[in-house]
Amino acid sequence: MNYIPIAILFFIGVVLISHVILSYSKYGRYLYAIGGNKKAAYVSGINTDRMTLTAYIMVGLLNAVAALILISRVGSALATTGDAYTLDALAAVVVGGVAITGGEGSALSIFLGVVLIGLIGNALVIMNVNPYLRDVVIGLIIIAAVTMSRMTSRRR
Repeated sequence: MNYIPIAILFFIGVVLISHVILSYSKYGRYLYAIGGNKKAAYVSGINTDRMTLTAYIMVGLLNAVAALILISRVGSALATTGDAYTLDALAAVVVGGVAITGGEGSALSIFLGVVLIGLIGNALVIMNVNPYLRDVVIGLIIIAAVTMSRMTSRRR
């Protein structure tokens, strides 16, 4: 019987909920404002400390859910279980258009970044590329994405 893995369902759910929150709520606008310029957000009346704390709490909860899903799939809980995913996560976010400096990006663009990095990773595995060289390729993609982001932000 074919089925969709629970990890994919959680991922799609988190992307949709994040998109709605970031695009259509006051909380999302405040987060973008704080990411763009924290001092300006504070001066405009946003409680930046509280908003930052709630954002970190949300990220922590989502990390806990992701860790539980990963541990349930792997079957063991080691402190280094998720280390292999850190470079891919950074690459997906940067390729998805999130500015390193903050204040830009969206949940749907991060989703597209995740899909793109996943496709590239799978293509490299299918082409039987050395796993260490795969990390080099992902690193070069990150460097190229950050460089392009910087160039476009300077033009603006």
